[in-house]
Amino acid sequence: MTPTFSVELAPFTLADGIPEETLLAASDQLETEFLAKTDGYLGRMLLKTDRRRWTDIVFWQSAAHAKQAMKQVASSEACARYFAYMVTEDHHDLDHGVTLFQAVRRYGGRIV
Repeated sequence: MTPTFSVELAPFTLADGIPEETLLAASDQLETEFLAKTDGYLGRMLLKTDRRRWTDIVFWQSAAHAKQAMKQVASSEACARYFAYMVTEDHHDLDHGVTLFQAVRRYGGRIV
């Protein structure tokens, strides 16, 4: 079966001095106040390799849904709070480093 969803991969580094609990609280708010209310949103995983290196993996019904959500980010307070805890090269280019993939094949158990 050919999958019909897109995957957004957004790696980031937690800013110095920000406790993990602070990031996780902002992540929870991002989920409830923005993503859960956004058309085409299927779910998300927040991963970490160590205290400062993280990756958000967001599942969308389509690339068009993901791109529409990215346009809404600038007007979201929940997004602003979450992004404020990240080290970025350019705070005006919030999708810097974000990669959008179209699912081509799915193997194994249920992911989405």
